Amino acid sequence: REQYLEAGFDDYLSKPIELAGLEKIFKKYLTGTLADAMKNNTTPLLLIHGKEDEFVPFGMSIENYNESNQDTSLLLIDGANHCLSYYVDRKNYTKTLKEFIIKAEKDFKTRDLYGN
Repeated sequence: REQYLEAGFDDYLSKPIELAGLEKIFKKYLTGTLADAMKNNTTPLLLIHGKEDEFVPFGMSIENYNESNQDTSLLLIDGANHCLSYYVDRKNYTKTLKEFIIKAEKDFKTRDLYGN
């Protein structure tokens, strides 16, 4: 317990969790908008989204991609519903993921060399 308190974990919600308490905690720590988070992101980001996703519209990934200020990659998979992009287009999914990882590793090594 002391270790967590020292690290700054000093809020808690006891069970049963009530929505009002959860909302209060979220408002305390999650400030700004997703667009702000995307603009302030300093980590390479790969967005993969199925165009037939009925749970999370793929337009949200496009918006996030457009808001990002970093080297962000976007892959939209035709015919893929929620969480099914890999199964619909394995070849393109795997190729894009491998390329992203290789580039991200190079970027991280460069950051380490130059202290960025």
